Amino acid sequence: MMKLAVSTLCIYILCVFLLSWALPEMYSIILKKEVAKTALFFSPLDKKMVYTEQLLIDDLQAKEKSENHHADVVYKDEDGKYYTREEFEAKIPFIYFRNMELRGLFPLEIDGKYYDRAIIEKHRRVLELSSRRLDHKKHEEAIYPLLESNPNQVALVLPADRFRMTEHAMEFIDSDENAPQPELTDLFTTALKAKGFVFPPQKVWGNFSVFKPYDAGIFVLDSKGQSFHILRKNNMPIINKLPFNKESIPAKIVISEAKDSKVLGFLLDTNSQIYLFHTENYALTHIPISGYNPETMDLKVLLDPIYLTVIYSDNQNIHATAFYYNTENIKDILVPLHTYNMPMSRAQKPYYTKIAQTIFPFSIALESDHSAKAVLNLKVSEYFFTYGLIFSLFLTLLYNLFCKVKAYSFSYLQSASMMCLGLYILIPLICMEQYRNK
Repeated sequence: MMKLAVSTLCIYILCVFLLSWALPEMYSIILKKEVAKTALFFSPLDKKMVYTEQLLIDDLQAKEKSENHHADVVYKDEDGKYYTREEFEAKIPFIYFRNMELRGLFPLEIDGKYYDRAIIEKHRRVLELSSRRLDHKKHEEAIYPLLESNPNQVALVLPADRFRMTEHAMEFIDSDENAPQPELTDLFTTALKAKGFVFPPQKVWGNFSVFKPYDAGIFVLDSKGQSFHILRKNNMPIINKLPFNKESIPAKIVISEAKDSKVLGFLLDTNSQIYLFHTENYALTHIPISGYNPETMDLKVLLDPIYLTVIYSDNQNIHATAFYYNTENIKDILVPLHTYNMPMSRAQKPYYTKIAQTIFPFSIALESDHSAKAVLNLKVSEYFFTYGLIFSLFLTLLYNLFCKVKAYSFSYLQSASMMCLGLYILIPLICMEQYRNK
């Protein structure tokens, strides 16, 4: 009898687990409208923030400005003024510079200076870091290519070997033969140790792609928290120790090579501070923003010929700070010029979201908004203790009536479990009673 009770309980637990994943997932697939995050920019013309986003709730003014095209997309500025798509693009010409050129609007005059496509392309950069892509939230890439930084040809090519960082060496492997390459391994390992590198390394960062104008090498954090730059030129190692202070230990280095090679990318340190990372002397320029949490927020750094804009957002709100900076001396101290915060449209709760949070007391997902790994994620309904309990009470009364009609047993334990678990326990209870009374 005891074994039967335990096995029955296990069946119910398994059903609740599966249904709390499957029912909300099917509901989302059928009804939920997925929208991307709000795109927020600083307008060099108006000196204010403008944004575009997809709407979850109808907006008559957005429809009027849509010109019968994508009526659920709105273009606005921080003062609430609506724009058509072309008006919006004209507000941020450094973003839509190709469209500006097609419309014959080059050269652009902004604050008495003229900008053409060549100038914009030289200084325009987009650097991004998603909370899902932090090193501890994604599966480690244990083996990497080390590109030749002097390829003696027009385009970069992937090398015939790969490397991996072991406990004691920077080990190279022939990717065609899957065989060790002891000569390269000894060459690079010896060069690293000569510069003070202490094995085993903690992290490896780089832009492991050939679709870039040049290769800036890789950056490695050793076991003592020291940072090193590794380049491969003419198959020889060039190793430099980075002059970072103890307060700027990197948590992530984002590298993005561009035609203007003055900026390598940006650095996130262990104190959640971000810095522009320069090629010359590996200098760091602190970007002073407040409220940024890399664990839950996505970060974007936009560079153009006049401004640097930092945009960061969680699932509900988006924040942006614009800085003026000198493109000829980008290591100057950055002073905030304009800051703006706003809730995003995806934070709105349309009717189908409210219904879901009423009929499902909680949901289980095997993924997270802030991790690239599979994560068991439990989300409790915001409406569980209000509308959810009323709905569960209705289900309990309905099941009680069903049991009386069918002459099935009905206990206080079933009532209590249904008040807490709702549909997730109702379905297996009905199935089990039907099975027992065959």
